[in-house]
Order: sequence, then C-alpha cells, then structure tokens
Amino acid sequence: YHLEARLEKAALLVQLTRLDEAQKELVSIDQLQPGLLRALYLKGLVAFFLQDYQRTREQLEDVLASFPNHLPSLRLQGISAYALGQYEQADIYLSRFLAILPGDLSMRRVKRSFLPRQLVSSL
Repeated sequence: YHLEARLEKAALLVQLTRLDEAQKELVSIDQLQPGLLRALYLKGLVAFFLQDYQRTREQLEDVLASFPNHLPSLRLQGISAYALGQYEQADIYLSRFLAILPGDLSMRRVKRSFLPRQLVSSL
C-alpha cells in the first residue's frame, strides 16, 4: 500500500465511524512512518469520537505545534478541553479558532456557554 492511500482509507474509516478498523490502520501507518501529522490528527479524531478527551488533546498537540492554525485541531482541542472542565484552555483554543473563522456560529455558541460554567465552578 502507498502511504497516502492508507491515510485516505483511515480517514474514510473514521468518517464511517468504524473506529476499531481506523485505529488498526493508523497503528500500521505509524509503524511505516511515525509522527505523520495527518495520522496524528486522525488518531485525535478517533479518540474524540470515543470520548477520550485527554487522549484527543495529547494527539493534537503535535499537529498544532507544526500547524498552529489548523482549524479542525483547534476545534477539537477547544471542545475536548471544555469536556474536561479546562475552561481557560478551551477559551484559548476556541478564541484562536474564531479569530481565523469568526463566522462559525457553532463555535461561538460553545464559547458563550463557558461563562456560566466558569462562574459556577469558581464559586
């Protein structure tokens, strides 16, 4: 298999929510060429779908270190931080996302929902 074709296959498996198969394909890709950013993003996406938000954050750190404005990673990082109760971190990621794509209404709604939770958690 050509590496690009395997990445496409993994991406398709994630879209189809065949997550076990996607994980196996991503492990295989990692053995061929470790640290590919697209594979790291897909691993983060799989972890997100499995609601493993800490693992999502870990996988996407390397993606964002190389591509700080990668919108899909910023979105997942923000939502994952939010799900973990890390509201300040969530605000940072979603603010970066909205600075690039200010018209995204779904991310604006998520960001607006932080304020009440932050106030409640600080009381």
